[in-house]
Amino acid sequence: MLIDDIRKGESAELELKRVPNEQHRICDILKGNPKISIRKMAEMLGIRKNTLDKQLTALKAKGFIERRNGTRGSWQVILSSHD
Repeated sequence: MLIDDIRKGESAELELKRVPNEQHRICDILKGNPKISIRKMAEMLGIRKNTLDKQLTALKAKGFIERRNGTRGSWQVILSSHD
């Protein structure tokens, strides 16, 4: 493994510690059910869909999650609170 890869991994772990608790919950939900709809996830979390959209955008920007195969696809958690 390259030193840069190790540093990126350490950096990602440090960044994850700064992620709000709600975003940790989102990662946990996505890991357990990658095909969950945004509407259903918002219901589970007790938040508005628009609020969830903002949280998902933040997680995608940080590189913690990504969407595979469009709106009918699934979520992939790249780094979660359990990694």
